[in-house]
Amino acid sequence: MTLRSAGDLPSALTTLKTAILVAKPLDQEGGHGVRIVRREEIPSVVTTFPYLLQEFIDTSGGIPTIASGMHDLRIISVEGKIVLSYLREPKAGSFLANESQGGKLSEVELHRLPEDALDIWKIVDEEVKQYSNRVYSLDIGRDREHGWRIIELNSKPGLDPIGKYPGAERFMRSLADLLLSA
Repeated sequence: MTLRSAGDLPSALTTLKTAILVAKPLDQEGGHGVRIVRREEIPSVVTTFPYLLQEFIDTSGGIPTIASGMHDLRIISVEGKIVLSYLREPKAGSFLANESQGGKLSEVELHRLPEDALDIWKIVDEEVKQYSNRVYSLDIGRDREHGWRIIELNSKPGLDPIGKYPGAERFMRSLADLLLSA
C-alpha cells in the first residue's frame, strides 16, 4: 500500500493485518532504506512520503527441495519467457535477502521451479503482456500459512549479481535479442 502522506497511515495500519510490517522507500533499491518492524513502530519509522507499506511474509518454512528457511525467489522474465531464477536468502539475524544487504544468492535451474510458483508467474505475465518489451523480475516467497505470495514486481531486474550464474548468459542474450528486434 502506497502512503502518500501521514494521513494515509491510519487506514494502512487498519488494512494491513500482520504484526510485523515492511516499510520501503520508493526511491531506493537493493534493500536500502527498507525497515521490517512491529506495526506500532511504523509511525516513527515512516516519517517521509511517499512510502510503500506491506504485510510481512513469513518465509521461514522454506521451499521444499530448494530452501530450508527464510527466502525469496526471484524469477526474471523477458517477453513472456523465464530466462533466469535465483534464490535469495538473508544473512543470519536479518530478514533482508538482497545481496547488497548481505543476502546469499544461488541460481535455481528453471526445471526445478515449483509448479505452483510458475502458476503465479503465469498470472503476472498475463497481466503485463499488454506492455511491449516487457522485462521484469518477480519476487515471491512461500509463506508458512498462506502459500506463495508476491513480494514485489521489479521493472528493472538487478544486473550486478547475476553475471556469476550460468543462466546469466541466457538472460543477457534474451535482452540483446529484444533490443535488436525493437
